[in-house]
Amino acid sequence: MTDPVRQEGHTVAGWIRERRLDQCRHDLADPLLAARPINAIAARWGFTSAAHFSQAFRSAYGLSPRQFRQQCVAVNAD
Repeated sequence: MTDPVRQEGHTVAGWIRERRLDQCRHDLADPLLAARPINAIAARWGFTSAAHFSQAFRSAYGLSPRQFRQQCVAVNAD
């Protein structure tokens, strides 16, 4: 049986990191979690270093976690 993670060119660790980043992105966009600090959201999904999380998030989505959250707040305010 072929491993779908490897078939797409990802390592297992890379796939897990993508899932964790996606969960962080989801939480950062959630208006109900707007008061939760970004580092608390990152820690919830296994990122123990705020600097590493910010770098990984920016690399994946092209914005810092703070910029992404601000963009979501602006969209929800309209």
